[in-house]
Parts: sequence; structure tokens; C-alpha cells
Amino acid sequence: EYGRQFIELTRKYSELFKKGGQPAGPAGPHSNAKSVAIQLGETNQEGGLSQVENDDGQTTAVRLAGHEARVLKRGPRPSRYVYFKVDDSFKWTNSMGVMLRLEYFDAAAGSLAVEFDGSDSSAPFNGAYTRCAKTVPLTGSRTWKTGEFRLTGARFLNSQNRGADFRLAVDAPEIGFREVTLSRAR
Repeated sequence: EYGRQFIELTRKYSELFKKGGQPAGPAGPHSNAKSVAIQLGETNQEGGLSQVENDDGQTTAVRLAGHEARVLKRGPRPSRYVYFKVDDSFKWTNSMGVMLRLEYFDAAAGSLAVEFDGSDSSAPFNGAYTRCAKTVPLTGSRTWKTGEFRLTGARFLNSQNRGADFRLAVDAPEIGFREVTLSRAR
């Protein structure tokens, strides 16, 4: 029924593998985009990034200082993470350099870090939770701030909880997020 199609595909990808290459990622709306983003609120505005809810990363929509945002749910088992998935068409190689920029409401003292699906095999779960070297201190200034994180060696193979590619790790009793942007590193 398929003739030699699978034999030819096996030959093609075997040769590519032997040369150290890799197949091109799937084509899609973000294949040639310089960045992808999401605006968080009552209804998230997704542009290549989507938020993923998980047991340890549940959020609720609120208004903070005049802006729609999302905050971590509190309760008997408070959430500590906000998970995100990158559209497959934005992923261009198995080890990428990207910049993550986020706008957050500094509501209480603590810290903010990023854990991403990276290529560091010594990180938890074979790199799925590679921690960015930078940690942002939170002071409780009750103002909107911008944080930037350089993610080196990002794979984004959907290896985190619920198929996410990265998560914001929060060690503070309160914080809000309104926008997250992921850009190709220059």
C-alpha cells in the first residue's frame, strides 16, 4: 500500500542522524516568530504560550493595581508554581538559548525563580526541571516589576507536569503575574 515510503524515510533520517543533524520542527504559526507570549487574566490571551494548571500550580484571575493578572491559589495546600507550554512551532532545536521576560506584582517578600525543560542531565528528571541560575528577590513593594531570565540549553520537550515546558517557582506568600514573553536569544 505504501510502496517504499517507509524504507526511504528510514534511509533519510538515518543519514541525518549519522551526520549529527536533526529533522526540522513542525511548521506552524510561530515557526519564524522572534517571540511568543501570553497575557494573563480572566481569559488568558495566548500568542504561542499557554498556561497549564496542575495540582501544585493552580491560579486564579484577579485585578492588581489596575491590571488583570493571575495569582497562585492559597489554601491548605498552597500552589508554588505557574506552568507554561511553548507552541511546538516555536521550538527550533533540542538545545535553545532563549530569554524569558515576565511582568509580576511584587506583593510580598520572598523569591522568584524559573525551572525549565533543559538539557542538563544532572538536573531533576533528566533535565526536565533545570533551574535558571538567576533568582529574583521579592521585597513586597506592592508594585509591578519586570524580571528577565536567560535560559541556556532549553529543550522544551513537554517533560514537566501536564506537558509543560517551564514553570515559575515562587517562594512567597503572595505574587501576581500579568505577562510572560519568551524570545529567541540574540
